[in-house]
Amino acid sequence: MFLDEVSLERCRDFVRRLQRVVNGPVPCSVVNHVASIAHRRARTRHNEVRASHSGGGFLDRGQQLHQMDMTGGTGRLQGKQVLVTGGTTGIGFAIAERFLREGARVVVTGRNQELGVAAEAALRGAGQSWFVAADAGDPAAVARSADLAVDRLGALDVLVNNAGIGVEASLLRTPLADYDRLMDVNVRGCLLYAQAAYPHLARRRGCMIHIASDAGIWGEQAIGLYSVSKAAVVMLGKMLALEGGPDGVRSNVLCPGDTWPGMRHMAPPGEEDRPESGDWPIPPIGRIGEARDVAAAAVFYASDEAEFITGTTLLVDGGMTAGYHQRENSPLAEPGT
Repeated sequence: MFLDEVSLERCRDFVRRLQRVVNGPVPCSVVNHVASIAHRRARTRHNEVRASHSGGGFLDRGQQLHQMDMTGGTGRLQGKQVLVTGGTTGIGFAIAERFLREGARVVVTGRNQELGVAAEAALRGAGQSWFVAADAGDPAAVARSADLAVDRLGALDVLVNNAGIGVEASLLRTPLADYDRLMDVNVRGCLLYAQAAYPHLARRRGCMIHIASDAGIWGEQAIGLYSVSKAAVVMLGKMLALEGGPDGVRSNVLCPGDTWPGMRHMAPPGEEDRPESGDWPIPPIGRIGEARDVAAAAVFYASDEAEFITGTTLLVDGGMTAGYHQRENSPLAEPGT
């Protein structure tokens, strides 16, 4: 990850201010998250500079990426009230930030209080947003956080079911405790949030967006239970579309491929999650997926332009699932290069 001097100093200043807020040291996970945000914004500025010197009437690659970037906004979600579960890091954070820049008001949830404080502070510049601590695997916490979100927002137009966890293990080697925990968060948590949000969504003909994974479409043996859980989320999204149709409530599923930052921090049973690193397969589109790619798709699903779209599953994977052996035949690269 490369940061220019300006971005590095801003990152340091933000961490110093956060230390004063929490009255103590800031965990490495929070520092890494802040650095990843600074990295994306630094690259956006770099692309803008390149575009300004490109000349001519055609868009260069920097301009094209900037049009998709989370820092842009055209007001497509103006006035919408949104709840994003698992919105303090990674894809959830990118969705929250992009929604804010499109005019929405957003509540994000997460298990980690310190990450939540950091996310709330980082999102403040994009629009009106709040953090509510909640564990998607805890039914009482789900109900409480949904009520608090509606109290904060006054209504609810969009639920983004993003909270999820994983474990790096094949199915036969997955301990029962890991099975219970993962399925409680990834599947039961989605259903509970949908049930809690539904009455509010029905009043405004709103929508649900469920974040699954390409692993739920074609399966990955090394993360067997995660694949099973995300396949369940795909079907859950379809069934909710059938039930919600008469009330005008839409339900759609996004399936990201390898995305940075995303879920590459999964560790074997009994081990702590690790930093997202290593060589990733490059999809046919020519680059590794980024959280902003998923956020852009989520904006469309949440917008009025998608009012006739429900029960669908959209792969955001750069074409990786277009061919059976595409992953095995792809070159490898570090994310961010």
